[in-house]
Amino acid sequence: MAIKKKISGPSAPALPSALDKADASFPQPEDGQLVETTEFADMELGHWQTRKVRFDGVLFRNVSLSGAVLPNAEFLDVIFENCDLSNMDFQEGALHRVSFRHCKLLGTNFTDSVWRDVTVEECNLGYAALRFNDWRHVQIRQSSMAHADCYHSSWQHTQLETVKLEQAILSGTALLGIDLSSCDFLSLSAEPEDLKGCVIDASQAGLLAPLFGLVIKE
Repeated sequence: MAIKKKISGPSAPALPSALDKADASFPQPEDGQLVETTEFADMELGHWQTRKVRFDGVLFRNVSLSGAVLPNAEFLDVIFENCDLSNMDFQEGALHRVSFRHCKLLGTNFTDSVWRDVTVEECNLGYAALRFNDWRHVQIRQSSMAHADCYHSSWQHTQLETVKLEQAILSGTALLGIDLSSCDFLSLSAEPEDLKGCVIDASQAGLLAPLFGLVIKE
């Protein structure tokens, strides 16, 4: 019997032991600016509108970036904890060793983004735009991706554990080797070829049967 190879988890963010603490006077970053070794805590930053900012070794804690516009940004060794990132524009961004913990990401725009070594834990990504994403070593746990748009993305070494996928759009995203058995959904959007090689449990088989033109007789 072949032994199933376990997918290794993402590498954790490596933040410095000491961070500079930003206060209310911290200015909006300029286009292309490097923001490094900084902690943002209990702040409202939804007014930020800037491009190609690089964040390196940064902690966001209890911060609202809801509605902020940060396209083409790069995040390296960054933690978002208890943050509101709803309707934020992250499109064409690059995330390397990034962790989202207990965050709200409703309607957040990650279109055309690259994720490497990213963890998402107890977050709400409902209606998030995750189209044309390139993921490697991504782990999403105890979170909601209900109605999320993941059209035509690449998920390599990706783990979904207890994730709500109700009416998520997965068309064009190959799920080969992806384990959906702990995920919750009654319906999702996918093509039969997308589901080839994914792992489901017996109860989910009946839910996915219509995608293959099958009728389950009770």
